[in-house]
Amino acid sequence: MGIYLFLVATILSFTPFFVTTNTAFSVQLNGTSSYINAGQIQPVSDHSIELWFKADILDGSIYSKDANSPNRSLYIGLLNTGILRLGTSSNGTSISYWDSPALIETDTLYHLIAIFHMNGVFEIFLNSNSYSGGNVPATTYDNSIDANFGRRADGTGYFKGIIYQTAIYSRALTSTDAFINFASGPNGSLYDNTNLVQRLKLNEGYGTTAYDTSGNNNDAALANITWTPNSYSIESSDIFQSPLKYAFIAIGFLFLAGVIRYWKGY
Repeated sequence: MGIYLFLVATILSFTPFFVTTNTAFSVQLNGTSSYINAGQIQPVSDHSIELWFKADILDGSIYSKDANSPNRSLYIGLLNTGILRLGTSSNGTSISYWDSPALIETDTLYHLIAIFHMNGVFEIFLNSNSYSGGNVPATTYDNSIDANFGRRADGTGYFKGIIYQTAIYSRALTSTDAFINFASGPNGSLYDNTNLVQRLKLNEGYGTTAYDTSGNNNDAALANITWTPNSYSIESSDIFQSPLKYAFIAIGFLFLAGVIRYWKGY
């Protein structure tokens, strides 16, 4: 049995395939009038925004807070070139951007964690790959403006695609959070709920309210969305090019050593 586990671990480590798991529902945004109003969420220190998304077209705002142009004090969106852009501004005139080095593709599932280190830099985990850069001002939010997923707060820049779930934290997530949450999939549990401000699973399947499961009662209003039964796929090579690969190989070696000892009569 040990040699079989060893062989399976090795194959999983170096051969990409897709692991597909069904999730009850997700939110389909139509690109013209659909969005999620997350309310007046206001982390006052380092904070993180986590979500899963799949774009139908390369354009639109994935998340924004105070997006009355040019005062886009916090923005996550797609450019039509395929670039994923994060932007912040404290005054509407001095705007700092971070652009993804790899291009986003349509009809592809992405796990995104955007970390805003106040008076520091952006830190990004995209499918658990780590990046950093740009400059984040000490103040980024206008608390009188609602946070929106799927459009800018001024009613422009609608996103067309699927959002599976969202989470907002008043802390900077770690690489451990990023890896485990990515490996858990868009319908999985969060690794660490510490300082969780809002979590929308977006799997109710009915109605116009997304319920906050963080315990803070920060429910969100859904506008013109479509509930869609869906499934997701995560490429195994993304997961197994990681410490999990070595854990599987180590287990295989242990079983193999036990079998050899048994055969030798020790």
